[in-house]
Amino acid sequence: MNFKIRKIKHKKLSLWQRFLSLFKSRKTWVILFLGVILLGVISASSFFKPAHHERGRSLLSLSPLERDSSGHTNILLLGVAGTNKEGGNLSDSILLASINPKGPSVSFLSFPRDIFISSSVGNHKINEIYARGRSKAIAPYVKNGVISMNELPESRIKKAEHSGLSVAKKAISEFTGIPIHYGMVINFDVFEELIDALGGVDIFVREDIEDPFYPDGKYGYETFTIRRGLQHLDGKTALKYARSRKTSSDFDRAQRQQDLLMALRKKAEKKNLLTDFKKLKEFYGLFQKNVNTDLGMRELIALAKIGVGIDYQNILSAVLNDDPTKKGGLLYSPDKASYGGRFVLLPRSVVDMQSFINLLLIHPEILLERAQISVLNGSGIDGEATRLADRLKRLGFHVINIGNADNNTPLRMGYLENLSGEKVSGTADFLSTFLRMNIKNQEIPPPTHSDDIVDLKVVIGEN
Repeated sequence: MNFKIRKIKHKKLSLWQRFLSLFKSRKTWVILFLGVILLGVISASSFFKPAHHERGRSLLSLSPLERDSSGHTNILLLGVAGTNKEGGNLSDSILLASINPKGPSVSFLSFPRDIFISSSVGNHKINEIYARGRSKAIAPYVKNGVISMNELPESRIKKAEHSGLSVAKKAISEFTGIPIHYGMVINFDVFEELIDALGGVDIFVREDIEDPFYPDGKYGYETFTIRRGLQHLDGKTALKYARSRKTSSDFDRAQRQQDLLMALRKKAEKKNLLTDFKKLKEFYGLFQKNVNTDLGMRELIALAKIGVGIDYQNILSAVLNDDPTKKGGLLYSPDKASYGGRFVLLPRSVVDMQSFINLLLIHPEILLERAQISVLNGSGIDGEATRLADRLKRLGFHVINIGNADNNTPLRMGYLENLSGEKVSGTADFLSTFLRMNIKNQEIPPPTHSDDIVDLKVVIGEN
Protein backbone atom coordinates (compact mmCIF):
# COMPACT_ATOMS: atom_id res chain seq x y z
CA MET A 1 0.00 0.00 0.00
CA ASN A 2 2.80 2.38 0.86
CA PHE A 3 4.39 1.59 -2.47
CA LYS A 4 1.17 2.50 -4.24
CA ILE A 5 0.92 5.78 -2.38
CA ARG A 6 4.45 6.73 -3.32
CA LYS A 7 3.76 5.75 -6.90
CA ILE A 8 0.69 7.97 -7.03
CA LYS A 9 2.66 10.92 -5.69
CA HIS A 10 5.34 10.31 -8.26
CA LYS A 11 2.72 10.42 -10.98
CA LYS A 12 1.62 13.92 -9.98
CA LEU A 13 3.97 15.60 -12.41
CA SER A 14 4.37 19.33 -12.60
CA LEU A 15 3.16 21.03 -15.74
CA TRP A 16 6.83 21.52 -16.68
CA GLN A 17 7.53 17.76 -16.30
CA ARG A 18 4.45 16.95 -18.35
CA PHE A 19 5.71 19.30 -21.07
CA LEU A 20 9.13 17.59 -21.16
CA SER A 21 7.48 14.17 -21.23
CA LEU A 22 6.01 15.03 -24.62
CA PHE A 23 9.45 14.71 -26.14
CA LYS A 24 11.00 11.72 -24.36
CA SER A 25 12.26 9.02 -26.71
CA ARG A 26 11.28 11.12 -29.72
CA LYS A 27 13.42 12.81 -32.31
CA THR A 28 13.91 16.37 -31.04
CA TRP A 29 12.91 17.91 -34.34
CA VAL A 30 11.19 21.05 -33.26
CA ILE A 31 9.67 24.04 -34.94
CA LEU A 32 11.42 26.98 -33.34
CA PHE A 33 8.17 28.55 -32.55
CA LEU A 34 8.74 31.86 -30.92
CA GLY A 35 8.94 33.83 -34.08
CA VAL A 36 6.60 31.45 -35.39
CA ILE A 37 9.09 29.03 -35.38
CA LEU A 38 11.77 31.49 -34.51
CA LEU A 39 12.05 30.22 -30.97
CA GLY A 40 9.71 27.34 -31.12
CA VAL A 41 8.70 24.82 -28.65
CA ILE A 42 11.34 26.25 -26.36
CA SER A 43 8.94 29.05 -25.54
CA ALA A 44 6.39 26.57 -24.27
CA SER A 45 8.16 26.37 -20.94
CA SER A 46 5.68 25.95 -18.12
CA PHE A 47 7.32 28.97 -16.53
CA PHE A 48 5.90 31.08 -19.36
CA LYS A 49 3.59 33.85 -18.18
CA PRO A 50 1.49 34.91 -21.16
CA ALA A 51 0.50 38.49 -21.78
CA HIS A 52 -3.13 39.40 -21.30
CA HIS A 53 -5.23 37.38 -23.73
CA GLU A 54 -7.81 39.30 -25.73
CA ARG A 55 -10.45 36.80 -24.69
CA GLY A 56 -9.46 36.78 -21.03
CA ARG A 57 -8.56 33.12 -21.17
CA SER A 58 -7.10 31.88 -17.87
CA LEU A 59 -3.74 30.18 -17.53
CA LEU A 60 -5.34 26.88 -16.67
CA SER A 61 -7.82 26.92 -19.53
CA LEU A 62 -8.16 23.56 -21.20
CA SER A 63 -9.63 25.03 -24.38
CA PRO A 64 -8.10 23.64 -27.59
CA LEU A 65 -6.26 25.79 -30.08
CA GLU A 66 -8.44 28.11 -32.08
CA ARG A 67 -8.72 27.03 -35.71
CA ASP A 68 -10.15 28.26 -38.98
CA SER A 69 -12.66 26.40 -41.14
CA SER A 70 -9.82 24.31 -42.62
CA GLY A 71 -8.60 23.24 -39.19
CA HIS A 72 -5.50 25.47 -39.23
CA THR A 73 -4.15 27.65 -36.43
CA ASN A 74 -2.76 30.94 -37.78
CA ILE A 75 -0.20 33.00 -35.89
CA LEU A 76 1.25 36.44 -36.61
CA LEU A 77 4.84 37.26 -35.67
CA LEU A 78 6.08 40.84 -35.44
CA GLY A 79 9.74 41.61 -34.77
CA VAL A 80 10.55 45.04 -33.27
CA ALA A 81 13.72 46.75 -32.10
CA GLY A 82 12.31 47.76 -28.72
CA THR A 83 10.71 50.79 -27.07
CA ASN A 84 13.95 52.53 -26.12
CA LYS A 85 15.36 52.46 -29.66
CA GLU A 86 14.73 54.71 -32.65
CA GLY A 87 11.58 53.49 -34.44
CA GLY A 88 11.56 50.77 -31.82
CA ASN A 89 7.94 49.75 -32.24
CA LEU A 90 7.92 49.60 -36.04
CA SER A 91 7.64 46.02 -37.27
CA ASP A 92 10.91 45.17 -39.00
CA SER A 93 9.79 41.57 -39.41
CA ILE A 94 6.24 40.52 -40.28
CA LEU A 95 5.53 36.82 -40.65
CA LEU A 96 2.29 34.84 -40.76
CA ALA A 97 2.41 31.14 -39.98
CA SER A 98 -0.33 28.58 -40.53
CA ILE A 99 -0.07 25.28 -38.65
CA ASN A 100 -2.00 22.31 -40.00
CA PRO A 101 -2.19 19.53 -37.36
CA LYS A 102 -3.52 17.00 -39.87
CA GLY A 103 -0.42 17.06 -42.09
CA PRO A 104 1.17 17.93 -39.93
CA SER A 105 2.62 20.87 -41.84
CA VAL A 106 3.42 24.53 -41.42
CA SER A 107 3.51 27.39 -43.92
CA PHE A 108 5.16 30.80 -43.57
CA LEU A 109 4.45 34.01 -45.42
CA SER A 110 6.66 37.09 -44.95
CA PHE A 111 5.39 40.59 -45.72
CA PRO A 112 7.62 43.46 -46.88
CA ARG A 113 7.29 46.50 -44.66
CA ASP A 114 6.06 48.82 -47.45
CA ILE A 115 2.77 47.06 -48.22
CA PHE A 116 0.01 49.64 -47.84
CA ILE A 117 -3.03 48.36 -45.95
CA SER A 118 -6.13 49.58 -44.16
CA SER A 119 -6.57 49.31 -40.41
CA SER A 120 -8.62 50.66 -37.52
CA VAL A 121 -5.88 53.26 -36.96
CA GLY A 122 -5.93 54.43 -40.59
CA ASN A 123 -4.33 53.48 -43.89
CA HIS A 124 -0.60 52.99 -43.46
CA LYS A 125 2.37 50.84 -44.35
CA ILE A 126 2.05 47.44 -42.75
CA ASN A 127 5.09 47.95 -40.51
CA GLU A 128 3.44 50.96 -38.83
CA ILE A 129 0.20 49.30 -37.74
CA TYR A 130 1.39 47.74 -34.47
CA ALA A 131 3.20 50.92 -33.40
CA ARG A 132 0.19 53.12 -34.17
CA GLY A 133 -2.21 50.80 -32.38
CA ARG A 134 0.07 50.79 -29.37
CA SER A 135 0.43 54.58 -29.41
CA LYS A 136 -3.32 55.07 -29.64
CA ALA A 137 -3.77 53.10 -26.40
CA ILE A 138 -1.22 55.32 -24.66
CA ALA A 139 -2.53 58.59 -26.14
CA PRO A 140 -4.85 59.44 -23.19
CA TYR A 141 -1.78 59.65 -20.97
CA VAL A 142 0.16 62.04 -23.20
CA LYS A 143 0.44 65.60 -21.85
CA ASN A 144 1.66 68.44 -24.07
CA GLY A 145 2.86 65.93 -26.62
CA VAL A 146 5.33 64.35 -24.20
CA ILE A 147 5.19 61.21 -22.13
CA SER A 148 7.75 59.21 -20.23
CA MET A 149 7.23 55.46 -20.39
CA ASN A 150 8.66 55.28 -16.88
CA GLU A 151 5.67 57.26 -15.64
CA LEU A 152 3.15 54.71 -16.91
CA PRO A 153 2.16 51.74 -14.75
CA GLU A 154 3.25 48.35 -16.05
CA SER A 155 -0.37 47.32 -16.52
CA ARG A 156 -0.99 50.26 -18.88
CA ILE A 157 2.10 49.46 -20.95
CA LYS A 158 1.06 45.81 -21.23
CA LYS A 159 -2.44 46.83 -22.25
CA ALA A 160 -1.03 49.16 -24.92
CA GLU A 161 1.20 46.40 -26.28
CA HIS A 162 -1.72 44.02 -26.38
CA SER A 163 -3.88 46.64 -28.10
CA GLY A 164 -1.23 47.19 -30.77
CA LEU A 165 -1.01 43.45 -31.40
CA SER A 166 -4.80 43.15 -31.69
CA VAL A 167 -4.95 46.03 -34.20
CA ALA A 168 -2.17 44.45 -36.30
CA LYS A 169 -3.81 41.02 -36.25
CA LYS A 170 -7.14 42.43 -37.40
CA ALA A 171 -5.61 44.56 -40.18
CA ILE A 172 -3.44 41.78 -41.60
CA SER A 173 -6.31 39.32 -41.32
CA GLU A 174 -8.49 41.62 -43.42
CA PHE A 175 -5.70 42.16 -45.96
CA THR A 176 -5.04 38.44 -46.42
CA GLY A 177 -8.54 37.11 -45.90
CA ILE A 178 -7.07 34.69 -43.36
CA PRO A 179 -8.31 34.58 -39.74
CA ILE A 180 -5.42 35.20 -37.35
CA HIS A 181 -5.90 33.50 -34.02
CA TYR A 182 -2.75 34.44 -32.09
CA GLY A 183 0.17 36.81 -32.28
CA MET A 184 3.65 37.47 -30.92
CA VAL A 185 5.65 40.67 -30.76
CA ILE A 186 9.31 39.92 -30.23
CA ASN A 187 12.03 42.34 -29.19
CA PHE A 188 15.11 41.72 -31.33
CA ASP A 189 17.22 41.51 -28.19
CA VAL A 190 15.84 38.02 -27.63
CA PHE A 191 16.96 37.01 -31.12
CA GLU A 192 20.56 38.05 -30.46
CA GLU A 193 20.69 36.56 -26.98
CA LEU A 194 19.14 33.27 -28.07
CA ILE A 195 21.71 32.73 -30.80
CA ASP A 196 24.55 33.44 -28.38
CA ALA A 197 23.00 31.03 -25.87
CA LEU A 198 22.98 28.38 -28.62
CA GLY A 199 26.64 29.04 -29.39
CA GLY A 200 25.88 30.71 -32.73
CA VAL A 201 24.30 29.34 -35.90
CA ASP A 202 25.64 28.08 -39.21
CA ILE A 203 24.05 29.48 -42.35
CA PHE A 204 24.77 29.70 -46.05
CA VAL A 205 24.90 33.37 -47.03
CA ARG A 206 23.37 33.63 -50.50
CA GLU A 207 25.22 36.77 -51.61
CA ASP A 208 27.76 39.32 -50.39
CA ILE A 209 26.41 42.17 -48.27
CA GLU A 210 28.24 45.42 -47.65
CA ASP A 211 25.94 47.85 -45.89
CA PRO A 212 27.53 51.17 -44.85
CA PHE A 213 24.22 52.36 -43.40
CA TYR A 214 23.55 49.86 -40.63
CA PRO A 215 22.33 51.81 -37.54
CA ASP A 216 24.94 51.91 -34.79
CA GLY A 217 22.40 52.54 -32.02
CA LYS A 218 23.74 56.06 -31.48
CA TYR A 219 21.81 57.78 -34.28
CA GLY A 220 24.68 57.12 -36.66
CA TYR A 221 25.83 54.33 -38.96
CA GLU A 222 28.38 51.57 -39.11
CA THR A 223 29.39 49.28 -41.97
CA PHE A 224 28.13 45.71 -41.91
CA THR A 225 29.94 43.28 -44.21
CA ILE A 226 29.41 39.58 -44.78
CA ARG A 227 30.55 37.37 -47.64
CA ARG A 228 28.75 34.72 -49.63
CA GLY A 229 29.21 31.15 -48.46
CA LEU A 230 28.84 29.06 -45.32
CA GLN A 231 29.21 31.28 -42.26
CA HIS A 232 29.08 30.79 -38.49
CA LEU A 233 27.22 33.74 -36.97
CA ASP A 234 27.10 34.94 -33.38
CA GLY A 235 24.00 36.74 -32.13
CA LYS A 236 25.15 40.25 -33.00
CA THR A 237 26.16 39.32 -36.54
CA ALA A 238 23.01 37.25 -37.11
CA LEU A 239 20.85 40.20 -36.06
CA LYS A 240 22.66 42.48 -38.51
CA TYR A 241 22.27 39.84 -41.22
CA ALA A 242 18.53 39.66 -40.51
CA ARG A 243 17.96 43.43 -40.40
CA SER A 244 20.32 44.89 -43.04
CA ARG A 245 18.34 46.35 -45.92
CA LYS A 246 20.02 49.45 -47.38
CA THR A 247 22.08 47.58 -50.00
CA SER A 248 19.56 44.82 -50.68
CA SER A 249 15.80 44.65 -50.97
CA ASP A 250 13.22 44.25 -48.24
CA PHE A 251 12.29 40.98 -49.93
CA ASP A 252 15.87 39.69 -49.63
CA ARG A 253 15.82 40.59 -45.96
CA ALA A 254 12.60 38.66 -45.38
CA GLN A 255 14.17 35.62 -47.07
CA ARG A 256 17.27 35.93 -44.87
CA GLN A 257 15.05 36.00 -41.79
CA GLN A 258 13.34 32.79 -42.86
CA ASP A 259 16.76 31.20 -43.52
CA LEU A 260 17.81 32.11 -40.00
CA LEU A 261 14.68 30.48 -38.57
CA MET A 262 15.68 27.22 -40.22
CA ALA A 263 19.27 27.58 -39.01
CA LEU A 264 17.96 28.05 -35.47
CA ARG A 265 15.81 24.94 -35.81
CA LYS A 266 18.80 22.87 -36.90
CA LYS A 267 20.94 24.13 -34.04
CA ALA A 268 18.24 23.43 -31.46
CA GLU A 269 17.86 19.90 -32.83
CA LYS A 270 21.61 19.33 -32.75
CA LYS A 271 21.89 20.45 -29.12
CA ASN A 272 18.89 18.40 -27.91
CA LEU A 273 17.55 21.43 -26.10
CA LEU A 274 14.31 19.92 -24.89
CA THR A 275 16.18 17.67 -22.49
CA ASP A 276 18.32 20.52 -21.10
CA PHE A 277 16.32 21.90 -18.18
CA LYS A 278 18.91 24.53 -17.30
CA LYS A 279 19.06 25.86 -20.86
CA LEU A 280 15.28 26.03 -21.15
CA LYS A 281 15.09 28.06 -17.95
CA GLU A 282 17.68 30.42 -19.41
CA PHE A 283 15.61 30.84 -22.56
CA TYR A 284 12.50 31.49 -20.53
CA GLY A 285 14.20 34.49 -18.96
CA LEU A 286 14.73 35.91 -22.45
CA PHE A 287 11.11 35.34 -23.44
CA GLN A 288 9.70 36.91 -20.31
CA LYS A 289 11.58 40.15 -20.98
CA ASN A 290 11.13 40.35 -24.72
CA VAL A 291 7.87 38.72 -25.81
CA ASN A 292 4.34 40.08 -25.95
CA THR A 293 1.86 37.36 -26.91
CA ASP A 294 -1.73 36.29 -26.49
CA LEU A 295 -0.67 32.65 -26.64
CA GLY A 296 -1.12 31.03 -23.26
CA MET A 297 0.92 28.18 -21.87
CA ARG A 298 -1.72 25.60 -22.78
CA GLU A 299 -1.77 26.75 -26.39
CA LEU A 300 2.03 26.70 -26.59
CA ILE A 301 2.16 23.15 -25.29
CA ALA A 302 -0.51 22.11 -27.80
CA LEU A 303 1.56 23.68 -30.57
CA ALA A 304 4.64 21.90 -29.27
CA LYS A 305 2.89 18.54 -29.57
CA ILE A 306 2.08 19.32 -33.20
CA GLY A 307 5.58 20.62 -33.88
CA VAL A 308 7.29 17.40 -32.87
CA GLY A 309 5.60 15.59 -35.75
CA ILE A 310 6.35 18.03 -38.55
CA ASP A 311 8.86 16.82 -41.09
CA TYR A 312 11.12 19.25 -42.92
CA GLN A 313 9.48 18.28 -46.22
CA ASN A 314 6.18 19.60 -44.92
CA ILE A 315 7.40 23.16 -44.40
CA LEU A 316 6.45 25.76 -46.99
CA SER A 317 7.67 29.35 -47.04
CA ALA A 318 7.35 32.39 -49.27
CA VAL A 319 8.03 36.12 -49.32
CA LEU A 320 5.62 38.53 -51.00
CA ASN A 321 7.70 40.54 -53.48
CA ASP A 322 7.59 42.64 -56.65
CA ASP A 323 9.41 40.32 -59.08
CA PRO A 324 6.69 39.01 -61.45
CA THR A 325 8.82 35.99 -62.43
CA LYS A 326 9.20 34.62 -58.87
CA LYS A 327 7.04 32.86 -56.31
CA GLY A 328 5.07 35.47 -54.39
CA GLY A 329 5.86 38.17 -56.97
CA LEU A 330 2.40 39.66 -56.67
CA LEU A 331 3.21 43.23 -55.65
CA TYR A 332 3.95 46.44 -57.54
CA SER A 333 4.84 50.02 -56.65
CA PRO A 334 2.25 52.62 -57.73
CA ASP A 335 3.00 56.26 -58.51
CA LYS A 336 4.41 57.88 -55.37
CA ALA A 337 2.39 61.04 -55.99
CA SER A 338 -0.77 59.16 -55.10
CA TYR A 339 0.67 58.30 -51.68
CA GLY A 340 2.16 61.56 -50.54
CA GLY A 341 5.51 60.88 -52.18
CA ARG A 342 5.99 57.63 -50.29
CA PHE A 343 7.15 54.33 -51.76
CA VAL A 344 4.44 51.75 -51.12
CA LEU A 345 3.53 48.33 -52.44
CA LEU A 346 0.13 47.07 -53.57
CA PRO A 347 -1.17 43.76 -55.00
CA ARG A 348 -0.94 43.45 -58.81
CA SER A 349 -4.04 41.27 -58.85
CA VAL A 350 -6.38 40.79 -55.91
CA VAL A 351 -7.52 37.46 -57.40
CA ASP A 352 -4.00 36.10 -57.74
CA MET A 353 -2.96 37.44 -54.34
CA GLN A 354 -5.90 35.73 -52.66
CA SER A 355 -5.27 32.51 -54.59
CA PHE A 356 -1.62 32.47 -53.57
CA ILE A 357 -2.34 33.12 -49.90
CA ASN A 358 -4.98 30.39 -49.86
CA LEU A 359 -2.64 27.92 -51.56
CA LEU A 360 0.22 28.63 -49.18
CA LEU A 361 -1.61 29.00 -45.88
CA ILE A 362 -4.96 27.24 -46.22
CA HIS A 363 -4.34 24.48 -48.76
CA PRO A 364 -0.62 23.71 -48.51
CA GLU A 365 -1.36 20.10 -49.44
CA ILE A 366 -1.70 21.27 -53.06
CA LEU A 367 1.72 22.94 -53.19
CA LEU A 368 3.20 20.03 -51.21
CA GLU A 369 2.33 17.74 -54.13
CA ARG A 370 5.19 19.59 -55.84
CA ALA A 371 3.76 18.84 -59.27
CA GLN A 372 6.11 19.44 -62.18
CA ILE A 373 4.27 21.36 -64.87
CA SER A 374 4.80 21.87 -68.59
CA VAL A 375 3.09 24.88 -70.20
CA LEU A 376 2.51 24.55 -73.93
CA ASN A 377 1.16 27.21 -76.25
CA GLY A 378 -1.52 25.92 -78.60
CA SER A 379 -3.21 29.28 -79.13
CA GLY A 380 -1.04 30.59 -81.95
CA ILE A 381 -0.53 33.83 -79.95
CA ASP A 382 3.13 34.59 -79.29
CA GLY A 383 4.23 34.70 -75.65
CA GLU A 384 1.13 33.11 -74.13
CA ALA A 385 3.03 30.17 -72.64
CA THR A 386 5.62 32.41 -71.00
CA ARG A 387 2.95 34.70 -69.57
CA LEU A 388 0.99 31.82 -68.07
CA ALA A 389 4.13 30.09 -66.81
CA ASP A 390 5.17 33.25 -64.95
CA ARG A 391 1.71 33.52 -63.45
CA LEU A 392 1.87 29.94 -62.19
CA LYS A 393 5.35 30.53 -60.77
CA ARG A 394 4.05 33.52 -58.83
CA LEU A 395 1.48 31.17 -57.27
CA GLY A 396 4.23 28.80 -56.15
CA PHE A 397 3.97 26.07 -58.80
CA HIS A 398 6.97 24.35 -60.40
CA VAL A 399 7.03 25.04 -64.14
CA ILE A 400 9.84 22.98 -65.65
CA ASN A 401 9.09 23.39 -69.35
CA ILE A 402 7.70 26.11 -71.63
CA GLY A 403 7.08 25.44 -75.31
CA ASN A 404 4.63 25.07 -78.16
CA ALA A 405 1.91 22.46 -78.43
CA ASP A 406 2.03 19.99 -81.32
CA ASN A 407 -0.93 21.28 -83.29
CA ASN A 408 -1.15 22.66 -86.84
CA THR A 409 -4.07 24.98 -86.22
CA PRO A 410 -4.81 27.06 -83.09
CA LEU A 411 -6.77 25.23 -80.40
CA ARG A 412 -10.06 26.85 -79.53
CA MET A 413 -10.17 25.39 -76.02
CA GLY A 414 -7.20 24.81 -73.76
CA TYR A 415 -6.97 21.77 -71.50
CA LEU A 416 -4.98 20.10 -68.72
CA GLU A 417 -3.41 16.71 -69.12
CA ASN A 418 -2.77 14.81 -65.89
CA LEU A 419 0.07 12.34 -66.44
CA SER A 420 0.50 11.28 -62.80
CA GLY A 421 -3.03 10.57 -61.62
CA GLU A 422 -3.78 10.80 -57.90
CA LYS A 423 -0.25 11.95 -57.10
CA VAL A 424 -1.09 15.47 -58.32
CA SER A 425 -4.89 15.40 -58.27
CA GLY A 426 -5.11 18.40 -55.93
CA THR A 427 -2.99 20.52 -58.26
CA ALA A 428 -4.94 19.35 -61.29
CA ASP A 429 -8.28 20.19 -59.68
CA PHE A 430 -7.07 23.63 -58.55
CA LEU A 431 -5.66 24.55 -61.96
CA SER A 432 -8.74 23.23 -63.72
CA THR A 433 -10.89 25.66 -61.75
CA PHE A 434 -8.38 28.52 -61.74
CA LEU A 435 -7.70 28.35 -65.49
CA ARG A 436 -11.19 27.15 -66.46
CA MET A 437 -9.81 24.14 -68.29
CA ASN A 438 -11.03 20.56 -68.50
CA ILE A 439 -8.76 17.75 -67.27
CA LYS A 440 -7.63 14.83 -69.41
CA ASN A 441 -6.36 12.03 -67.21
CA GLN A 442 -3.69 9.94 -68.87
CA GLU A 443 -1.49 8.10 -66.42
CA ILE A 444 1.70 6.81 -68.03
CA PRO A 445 4.81 5.05 -66.68
CA PRO A 446 7.35 7.61 -65.37
CA PRO A 447 10.62 8.01 -67.27
CA THR A 448 13.87 6.60 -65.91
CA HIS A 449 15.17 9.97 -64.75
CA SER A 450 12.84 11.44 -62.13
CA ASP A 451 14.07 14.97 -62.87
CA ASP A 452 12.47 14.68 -66.31
CA ILE A 453 8.99 13.77 -65.07
CA VAL A 454 6.16 16.04 -66.19
CA ASP A 455 3.13 15.54 -63.98
CA LEU A 456 0.81 18.02 -65.65
CA LYS A 457 0.63 19.55 -69.10
CA VAL A 458 -1.18 22.85 -69.43
CA VAL A 459 -2.08 23.36 -73.08
CA ILE A 460 -3.24 26.90 -73.88
CA GLY A 461 -6.03 27.48 -76.37
CA GLU A 462 -7.54 30.62 -77.87
CA ASN A 463 -10.03 30.86 -75.02
